[in-house]
Amino acid sequence: MYRSPTITNCKTRNWNRVIIDKIKYYLRKQNLNDNIVFKYSQNKLLVTIIFFVLLISQSIIYAQGYKIDVQLKQLADSNIYLGYHYGNEQYVIDTTHLDKNGKGVFEGKNILPEGVYMIVFPNMKYFDVLMPAQQVFKIKNDTSNLNVNLEIEGSVENEMYAKYQKFSTEILSKIAELSKTNNSENQKLTDSLQLVIRNERNRIIKQEPNTFFASLLKSMVDPDIPENLANPDNPADFEKRMNYLTSHYFDNYDFNDERLLFSPVLYNKVLTFYSKLVENNTDTIINSVDNILSRSFKNTEVYRFLLNSLLSTFDLSGEIPNDEAFVYIAENYYLKELAPWVNENFIERLKKHVNDLKPTLIGASAPQLILSDTSANKLSLYDLKSCYTLVIFWNPECEHCAEYLAELKNVYDSFDAIFFQVFTVLATDNQKLWKTYIQNNKFKWLNVYDATKKNDFVQTYKLFMIPRIYLLDNNKRIVLKDFEINELNIFLNKNKKNDCR
Repeated sequence: MYRSPTITNCKTRNWNRVIIDKIKYYLRKQNLNDNIVFKYSQNKLLVTIIFFVLLISQSIIYAQGYKIDVQLKQLADSNIYLGYHYGNEQYVIDTTHLDKNGKGVFEGKNILPEGVYMIVFPNMKYFDVLMPAQQVFKIKNDTSNLNVNLEIEGSVENEMYAKYQKFSTEILSKIAELSKTNNSENQKLTDSLQLVIRNERNRIIKQEPNTFFASLLKSMVDPDIPENLANPDNPADFEKRMNYLTSHYFDNYDFNDERLLFSPVLYNKVLTFYSKLVENNTDTIINSVDNILSRSFKNTEVYRFLLNSLLSTFDLSGEIPNDEAFVYIAENYYLKELAPWVNENFIERLKKHVNDLKPTLIGASAPQLILSDTSANKLSLYDLKSCYTLVIFWNPECEHCAEYLAELKNVYDSFDAIFFQVFTVLATDNQKLWKTYIQNNKFKWLNVYDATKKNDFVQTYKLFMIPRIYLLDNNKRIVLKDFEINELNIFLNKNKKNDCR
């Protein structure tokens, strides 16, 4: 999806300012003094085994502590671990050795933060349990089927959870069998079974509203589409459905419930929201960031998690790299003292990173490139005269680059050079392979490389991934970045009547 040029809208920006001012008020009111430094690149290991005492002031209560008896016969005489989810990360906080009967105990003097926890095996496989307010209970399981065989005693919420896991797993197994044969009858049965799961989930949410399990289930529920928009065969309603989903996607998530941070739910919802629902348009993303954060500013822990997650998600190494969103969050939150948990060193590094990104933001003039073509002729990017110029940094050994360029040929042939030109840049140093690839594929556009080896493409054009793609207007301002071929084609056809000469 492409990112359109930023359009400054006074009304929108005023609303953003109101949201930010409210966040400032709540941060001052709650007098945050935390100095934890958020790291750009989070470790994405399945389980990071860190043994430490949790020091979360809002969550730890010096009371009866926790005691969790575990029995796993198949893992007799081995170590197992107690861990917890925190966003997309998992951490281990305790260990126990199972005896010859597969029995062991996790025990500690302090109550743990409520949330979704894990019993982790030596091979790093695990199953989830809930950590409710009452933290003395017994777990029994069989590794042959962890969801179906899970038994928990002494915890009402976990007993509900184990029952629901068995119930839903058995139904999902039936659905999987039905999916092997695709016909209308099996589809009807599948729909009816999915409804059974949905009804049981809704029953728990309605009848047990004060439990963490009900809050967890509800937080994962997507909004129901109104009946007048529910027909997927009506293309006229597609945009309305997407707008409704985007506007109501977080309605079932309780931003005041810190327990939900100790689960993958919020992180996954944010990821789905930006990768599947929100139009990849600068203003749209920025407005949604402010609106999501505005829901959380009454709870500082949730606000901190969200702000850190959003910055990390939009970073160049994040799940959804978006330079414009990253810079907006950095400048309007972190660099305006709306993230008081970070230290001065982090702020200085962030300022430098923001300044490094600015030359290639949408709306900026693209850095000049003077490079050599296959015949060693010098070509200047700024000497090209066309309404739009596509700049692509690529490598002939990059599979995605090859696919992209193959699709680009049809688009390139659809427009004349006065309207659209392509300027492809070799991002590596394998000129021999590059020339052969160009000849074999008969690329007619401008193909260039750095014969002097003095250009730092990584720095000037942020080549932290390839292909890296920029669309420039006739003044060589960046108008789109990192888009698919179909989006390029739509954009060019939409703008081909504009006379840029």
